[in-house]
Amino acid sequence: MYPEVPGELRDAIENDKLVVFVGAGLSINSGLPGWGQIVSELLQENKDYINKADAFRAALESGIMSPLDILDKIEDSRKTVFSAFEKKLSETTPSDLHSAFGKISRRFVTTNFDKLIESSANIKQIITPDSKFNLGKIDTEEEFVLKLHGDIDRVDNCVVFSSQYEELYKNEQLSTFQLKKLFSSYTVLFVGFSFTDPYVTELFNFVTNLQEDLGPRHFFISNIQEDIRNVEDKKIRALECIDINDFSQLQPYVESLITIKSTPSLSPSQLVSSTETLSPLYKDIDGSDIAPEVTGWVGRKGELDILKSDVFRVVFITGFGGEGKSALASYYLQHEPDYEIAEWKDFKEQDHKFQHKIISMIRRLNCDVSVDDLIGFSDSELIQLFFKKLGNKKAVFVLDNVDSYIDLENFEPTNGIGELFEVAMSAEHNSKFIFTCRPFIQYAKPRFIQLNLPGLSEKNTIEYFVNGDIGINKEKLVSYAKKAYSLTSGHALWLSLILAQSKKGEKALKDFLDKIGTGSTIDKNDTSIMSKNVLSSVWESLHERDKLVLRTLAETVVAETEEDYAEILKDELNFKNYQKALRSLRSFNLIVEKRDSKYIELHPLVKQFVITNYPPAERDKYISYLVRFYDKWVVVLKEKMSSKLSYQEFSNFTNKAELFWSNNT
Repeated sequence: MYPEVPGELRDAIENDKLVVFVGAGLSINSGLPGWGQIVSELLQENKDYINKADAFRAALESGIMSPLDILDKIEDSRKTVFSAFEKKLSETTPSDLHSAFGKISRRFVTTNFDKLIESSANIKQIITPDSKFNLGKIDTEEEFVLKLHGDIDRVDNCVVFSSQYEELYKNEQLSTFQLKKLFSSYTVLFVGFSFTDPYVTELFNFVTNLQEDLGPRHFFISNIQEDIRNVEDKKIRALECIDINDFSQLQPYVESLITIKSTPSLSPSQLVSSTETLSPLYKDIDGSDIAPEVTGWVGRKGELDILKSDVFRVVFITGFGGEGKSALASYYLQHEPDYEIAEWKDFKEQDHKFQHKIISMIRRLNCDVSVDDLIGFSDSELIQLFFKKLGNKKAVFVLDNVDSYIDLENFEPTNGIGELFEVAMSAEHNSKFIFTCRPFIQYAKPRFIQLNLPGLSEKNTIEYFVNGDIGINKEKLVSYAKKAYSLTSGHALWLSLILAQSKKGEKALKDFLDKIGTGSTIDKNDTSIMSKNVLSSVWESLHERDKLVLRTLAETVVAETEEDYAEILKDELNFKNYQKALRSLRSFNLIVEKRDSKYIELHPLVKQFVITNYPPAERDKYISYLVRFYDKWVVVLKEKMSSKLSYQEFSNFTNKAELFWSNNT
């Protein structure tokens, strides 16, 4: 009798949330040769052309060397190797077993080159790593075969040698990113797969270990083991073995799964259309893409005059972290009424967000354009479409924190941001583009200007303190302002944190200044010492509940609302204590408020301080709070995906994985 079907597997089949991962074992049992046989016959048939062929063959048969070890040794004979694989794997006869699997799921992943799956299950959409356009379709396709290592029809693109494995898995590729997405959002049924494969296993372990049993449960059909262990003989989490005792039971077991499939299930698109069910969860904005609220503004008149000028169509605001680059752009945006469109896009701390952002900008110009219409477009095509839709509209676009798109060798914008920048400089339009980043930009052309922000002047610092509505004698307050300026060289963020101490009284302000002073002034070319001094002093003064909220905010990957954080922390803080913590953090100027909304986040320097002061193991608890919250969004926010989103970007809107990826790499 074959084993009972686990409840999670049954649910995945019924709800069309199953991916079948097919390994070499299924092809071998369908009559195709395995790699050991192919390599052995390759060496035998070409021993007159391959140096040490007989020795390699003996090492293979004795188990001293693996097929991959030998292929690496004869990599200079690529043509011979490819010919051997093509000859052995091109001819296939449809398999009843593969056909049966095609009746429980139409989504397949395989490391095999052969054509057994598509020919037996009659699936037309074949996706290989060399086609980014087709890889981008995985989010919307209801059936596909993702051939991770290539297709035998294009044998020269197949992954055969270790160097190719390294290139595919060790660097962030769209194919491996898509595989991580499947692992994190679908139940995966492995069959004929060996978890001694270090490459796929590493990816699987990466995702499942991050999820800490909060993600989908996965299954492995086997007749030889009760649990699943990797190449290091460690048990793999989130993977349950279905023991069929004997391979002859596989066919009837799969047929029992087919009977489950007969029950109709809703597709993801049908789930999204059910607004009654999903509307409470639905968010149509990214909270990070809202300009920050700016209060207590002083100085920067010269910079504001330049931003208001029509002379410059592109402006880069650069300078050290915390000097007020985002605040300057936001203040200008808030007080500039002449633009019919004003758009803010935040690229903070996340690579490869460009496609998601430019698509959002296109839809801001023309809401009739859908995300599906733009899947598969290159960066260049999206930029051209953006400027076509922009036309003669008078708009201002702020692209905040584009640091990850700056080439630090040539100090110029690169990749998507670089191309957008060049077109913004050369195309005819009536709009203004403002970029912010820390690195200085080496660029000089008409209609471009760079504003490299220094610290506030001593005069502005005094004005900032005096205008702060603080119950301290003005003469003393001026003295404290001068001391603060001397310590910080007018660094805007540090001044705001120092001023916040005055709300607790003059003694608190004086003690704080003495504590952070350490007998020396800040080097204007290195803010790290003052950063540590100021934030360490603030941190020591916080209540434990305040630290709990602050550490949770530090692990988030996008801005969320106050209500969201209350939900995230409900098991740790009751609402009353949560509100007390928020008031305290606001009083210390540690919270960045998003304009005209309930969205909040931390300044990047505050976030960096919190994260770097704790090892990964001590951050896991706070990440887990967010994991549970993001589990709700996988289906709802699917529409926001673009074809080239990184793993970080995907998880940023859908679930937990980026919390680990971005904070542990």
